[in-house]
Amino acid sequence: MPGGAEESAPFAFGAQKRVNVNAESHFSAFWGAIVE
Repeated sequence: MPGGAEESAPFAFGAQKRVNVNAESHFSAFWGAIVE
């Protein structure tokens, strides 16, 4: 882990944010299919 916790924390947060956005788009597509 380069830089230790100080640098890995923002990286982990960024990765989590990407996961959330990805899940959100899948969720929207899922509900879109149900509504149609």
